Amino acid sequence: MNEIMPIVRRSLAAALVVGALVASGACAHARVVAANAPPLETPEAPPRVVSVSDPAVPVIVSLPEEPEPVRTPPPPPRVRPTPPRAADAPRPPATPDATVDPASPQEPPRPVQTLQTTPTQQEQEMERQIRATLTRAASNLNTVNYQRLNADGRTQYETAKRFIDQADEAIRGRNLVFASNLAEKASALAAELAGR
Repeated sequence: MNEIMPIVRRSLAAALVVGALVASGACAHARVVAANAPPLETPEAPPRVVSVSDPAVPVIVSLPEEPEPVRTPPPPPRVRPTPPRAADAPRPPATPDATVDPASPQEPPRPVQTLQTTPTQQEQEMERQIRATLTRAASNLNTVNYQRLNADGRTQYETAKRFIDQADEAIRGRNLVFASNLAEKASALAAELAGR
């Protein structure tokens, strides 16, 4: 505290000198009213309040509040596909109790049956229509002179032939929907080539 007071007094005196110089320079015509005025007194510094803590007593510090956890909604329940009804599923042969002789030959397993989406009668009608479309496409291709076609025409001709072959394979594999698509494409290409 004693070290600060002389610095403060010198600072105030310097400020007064600078202020006087500025005032005298700005107001050169001003008169000095009181030449022998007593110097200004600086007020006493206020008393310092220092809190003393006992090192044996721990300081109580409040903890920051924890943020509330973010709650996410639960995921929607999974929908499981319904299994086929027990009446539709093939049943395994019933095994009798322990009375069966293990040395006796057992019945060979039955071949797995394919799932049929269309009735047999509709399937036969669909196959007949596909074969008729393929026959039309083949007859249209037979009327086309392959030697007179340009490069694009030859590509279409070969593509139509490939569609006919793939449709035949699809019919043998009982994939009639795919065979029908291929037959329609082959027929459209063949009709376009025949019209040239």
